[in-house]
Amino acid sequence: MKNRYIIQILGKVRGYQPVKYKINDFGPIDTKLSSIALYKFYKNKNENPKIIYYVPESLIIDYSKDIDELIYYIRNYNEFLEIFNNEFKKQLLEDNNINYELKVLQSIGLYTTRNNTYQIEFSNYFENLVSQIFLDIKNLSGNITIDISTGFNILVQSLNEAIRNFIVYRKLKNILDYKSTDFDIKYSISSPILGNLSYTRNINFYKISVKTFFEFPLKLQDIKNNNLFIVLDGLDKNEKKRIGKIMPRIDKNSRNLIEYFNLIFNSIKQNAPLVLFTKRLMDFQNFDEIFNQEMNKISNLVDFIKNNEIIEYNQNILKISRLRIKRILFFNYLFTLALGYNLREIYINKVRNVENTLDNIENTIIKIYEQLGLGMNKRFFIRDLNEIKNNMEKISENETYLSKILVDEEIIKRKESKEKNKQKLPYSDDKRNFFAHSGLLSNMVLTKKNENSKILIRYDEKYLDKIKSWVLNPES
Repeated sequence: MKNRYIIQILGKVRGYQPVKYKINDFGPIDTKLSSIALYKFYKNKNENPKIIYYVPESLIIDYSKDIDELIYYIRNYNEFLEIFNNEFKKQLLEDNNINYELKVLQSIGLYTTRNNTYQIEFSNYFENLVSQIFLDIKNLSGNITIDISTGFNILVQSLNEAIRNFIVYRKLKNILDYKSTDFDIKYSISSPILGNLSYTRNINFYKISVKTFFEFPLKLQDIKNNNLFIVLDGLDKNEKKRIGKIMPRIDKNSRNLIEYFNLIFNSIKQNAPLVLFTKRLMDFQNFDEIFNQEMNKISNLVDFIKNNEIIEYNQNILKISRLRIKRILFFNYLFTLALGYNLREIYINKVRNVENTLDNIENTIIKIYEQLGLGMNKRFFIRDLNEIKNNMEKISENETYLSKILVDEEIIKRKESKEKNKQKLPYSDDKRNFFAHSGLLSNMVLTKKNENSKILIRYDEKYLDKIKSWVLNPES
């Protein structure tokens, strides 16, 4: 049975009336919330639905008798949700068998109490809302329906932005696993609830389509002067100093991990796959520990914002000021972690314990190129492998350089030209030749036959630092 998550942003729970909803050929369903109609629709389709309701924190003002209680609920969401849930069940939930969860969503803007005695201002940012929703849902496994029939515009837009980033994240996280990237995520929206409530309202679906490309999201030069996940501009000197000391940032471990993932990515994208079969370049000490540290760092960022908010009360206005997440860096770093981890699994599961035979390398890499749609890489790689295979009778059990095995007509012509004209040879660009020949530069690659007469190839250890530098910086 497939999991199906229905996500909806709530407003005030009072004042809803039952409405007849119809979804495709299912219905009408009498209920106050479109999400509950969706729940019953998916239940009827033998899916396993769960509703995630976002409760804007601005609603806390309606459940607080004074400023002290308001501040208490702002600092203790769970206590507020317990009270809210009681009224939610009383006002909106006709069926106790509905599987649902309530989550508080940060708010933005100025709100007033019913009796106009005081106001609450959330000095907050769109980036924070998007990041919060994304972190809430990033580990969901299953299909998702985003019900945008209710909710304040900026909150709905935040949900929309979060779900689009979620799709990219999920695709990158499973880029070589077609089954894991084949998921159903869509919007649902009901006809406007205006006028005569006896009329049946249709709920329609709209598929969310987000393209994902095989590109590396974040490079080291991108974070050279941009290593902070929080915007410090606008803070006073003391607060900037305090936050600067404790805030999460891209540090040495982060850079080493980005560089490592970039090396794996470029070895595939730039067609130098023998790098993947080079243990010294692919092994990363304490990988699991460092990777988990980085994931926790980014996953706890919203909590960091919440824990460092400033609450001030002045002239009947309660102001909650929050730090601002750098959304672009936040998501690009998460995308890098997702893609990098997935690509490392290639090395762990398909390469690390495989002998470096020409056949093993070809079978593994060709399949990866086909999955990623890297047709040109496949074509050039097969060409260069065939050049080695065509000269395999020259390969013995004694390890030697490919340059002594392959007949390089270009080198012969250049040597003949030098002898004939007594002039200096044109400059040879080894880096260009490295990438032009699938990373199999003949004067850097050693080859021999094993006991089963299979061809083994590897890089000469003395060239690994140079090769690593080339692969990390192919354009420089």
